[in-house]
Amino acid sequence: MSEGSDWLASLAQRLKAEIADGAAQHPEKITVREFVNRFGFERRGSWIVDHIQNLLDHHELETVPNFSTVWIDAEISIGLDSTKYSEAPVTELTDATQRISSLPSANLNVREGTKLWTVPPTKPLQTATTIMQLNDFSQLPVMPGGNNRDVKGIISWKSIAARMVLNAKCDLVQDCMEKDVQILPISTPLVEAFSAVKKHECILVKREDSTISGIVTASDLASQFEISAVPFALIGEIEGHLRRLVHGKFDREELRSTATGIEGGKQIDGASDLTLAGYHSLLGKSEHWERLQLNVDKDEFRNHLDRVREIRNNLMHFNPDGLSPAEIDTLYNLARFFEELVRFGAI
Repeated sequence: MSEGSDWLASLAQRLKAEIADGAAQHPEKITVREFVNRFGFERRGSWIVDHIQNLLDHHELETVPNFSTVWIDAEISIGLDSTKYSEAPVTELTDATQRISSLPSANLNVREGTKLWTVPPTKPLQTATTIMQLNDFSQLPVMPGGNNRDVKGIISWKSIAARMVLNAKCDLVQDCMEKDVQILPISTPLVEAFSAVKKHECILVKREDSTISGIVTASDLASQFEISAVPFALIGEIEGHLRRLVHGKFDREELRSTATGIEGGKQIDGASDLTLAGYHSLLGKSEHWERLQLNVDKDEFRNHLDRVREIRNNLMHFNPDGLSPAEIDTLYNLARFFEELVRFGAI
């Protein structure tokens, strides 16, 4: 067994012994990041989640909340499966909704090594502008010192400029701040946060105890958009290039015979009906590859294409951590490779 599986086996044995002795079980508390690291992983791809979940099921354990969707630095409890042990707490169902809790900027006051920068309302304006300049901030929450629940407003370059254009008094932070602040619970769906940021330019995030834990801006959502949407765009671009690459070089029967057992019984009438796995199979035959007339190593190309196929499969499942930088580079590199082929007239 793996080190992670051995650890779960030991944990399950301890918890079962506690219940057998008539005591309450004492679940193991650990962050999701630490939990995933126990199994030799850094992120939660779909197959990684399935692998760990299968180990949990094997050892009759569960995590509360479910480790697969909460923020990666959130704390979870690992206890006995509540469907099999009445003494165990009822498990939480997997939440498939992406929430603002998944954004690092929403968890500044709870992440190690980070903090939510704020400025008291009675401080000179210079204090706020210096903090904003040094940290490249566009907005800054206005809160009394030492109070992480009492929000007085938001000061921003826009709010400062608006006062100065009108020659209004702007000596102190409270003179230049906007009092209309949008504060959303950390459980708010991410799609709602997009609408709120579009209207208010930024939102503050509060936890269950009403403490302010972070600020979400358009820049944060743009980064999330890159994590979530750009990979799909790159894969679509790659699939388009693949269709162009094989167009007119194979008849329908060749495409169908190649895809047998790969495309799940889907009707294949042309190259546009193939998936990445279908293209990978089609170009595996030397006689097929030679028709492309590319001065490119077939095996290296197919290995890269297979990595893209795995990345696409991972994207089709909910993955709160997004793709790794290496996976993003894999997509960019293949898309750029095709662009070079087009530029030089190879396809």
